[in-house]
Amino acid sequence: MISRPVWAAVMAVVILVLLLAAPDHAEAYAPGFPSAGVTLENSTPITSPGKSRVLYGALPAGGDARYFQVQLSQGERIRLSVLTPDRTAFAPSLAVMGPGLTSEGSTPAFLEIPQNAQSVVIPGRRVAPDYQPFTPGAYFFTAEVDLTVSAAGLYHVAVFAEEAGAFGLTVGHRGHFTLLEWLLLPYSMIRVYLWEGDGVLLSLGPAVLALLLGLGAVVWWAVATRRKLSLFRWAAVIAGILYLSTAVNMLAQMVQAVLVVGATGGLAVTIALVVTLIVAGAMMLRVGLLENGPTLYGRITLGVLGLAGLGLSAGFVAGPLLAVLAAVLPPQVTAWGSSREGLTAALDAPEATVASEAAVAEVTPISEATAPDAIIVAASAVPDGATASPEAATSSALVSSLGDIGPEFGLWSTPTDADGGKSEQMDEVL
Repeated sequence: MISRPVWAAVMAVVILVLLLAAPDHAEAYAPGFPSAGVTLENSTPITSPGKSRVLYGALPAGGDARYFQVQLSQGERIRLSVLTPDRTAFAPSLAVMGPGLTSEGSTPAFLEIPQNAQSVVIPGRRVAPDYQPFTPGAYFFTAEVDLTVSAAGLYHVAVFAEEAGAFGLTVGHRGHFTLLEWLLLPYSMIRVYLWEGDGVLLSLGPAVLALLLGLGAVVWWAVATRRKLSLFRWAAVIAGILYLSTAVNMLAQMVQAVLVVGATGGLAVTIALVVTLIVAGAMMLRVGLLENGPTLYGRITLGVLGLAGLGLSAGFVAGPLLAVLAAVLPPQVTAWGSSREGLTAALDAPEATVASEAAVAEVTPISEATAPDAIIVAASAVPDGATASPEAATSSALVSSLGDIGPEFGLWSTPTDADGGKSEQMDEVL
């Protein structure tokens, strides 16, 4: 079995990789799924245009557009690009409309343009797909614009195409997530996979399958070994399985992306991240299945891996939260759900259990035969003037009833004894 120092070193490496693998803020895009923007009048508002985000949508066939609006100050920068996961010839275009712009490009007849506004049109074109390593996927960026406006006012952005297809509008140049956005990121990514057209089976199936297989294996192990896991152990086990489920889902998405982009340097980042999640999940399972209760080492392992997992949105957030919760559970709570204290030791050492039961079997008939109505008293409860014999002194309790029953049964000697020695009767009893 691997020693604890080795596991501690492995944990340190895992944490380092988790921290280094966290996406750079400049590349982090918060996902959004607006439902408005079908017409210019109900354009989807973009707040904080400098914040990086991706607004996901879809265009119907026959020529249509989706509209967004943003309030800009004079000299403010806006950066926009359009992407699509579509593997066909679909190439959505981009238009920016507002005051103080120098008109470029031609607008299609179906595109709505605000009054007294100039427009900059960037036609969509297909280029080589780009691989995203932290949320594995292959995307085609078809149009991009980065400009600084010369006049303050309300600006409109349109994504349009003649064909039908899914698109994403990226906005901003400063990566930033709110706490809620970060906690919901794993579930937002499932929506992104559905938006890509993967379907529920490919979007969530690998993770659900890994979760069910993991839980089934643990239950089978517990039944086969007659183990009854405590609340602490179940929390560690489920957290570890959720980390492994994240790794499996990420690996499945990576394989799909590789079929589009082929071999690329970004794959090394994804593979390192997948391996890291597997190691972290295995360490949590080790704490839950092999550690004898909530040791300090186990608590530290779960706490550190849980916090690191929150920083990476691992384990669908539930995994890191369970790990942190298990790390701080008070001792009287961690044992909930397990058998009474000492059951595991009894299962591991049946000889000790047999010896204990034999000792009870030897003592019980004597006490019942000699003193049916006896009561248990402390070893120090010896009558005045009596001297405790060595055998009685080593016993955990004395049997006493009706005053002077002690000398009668030879449990201690008195000064009036003829030989002044210990009782032969006690020797026989013991």
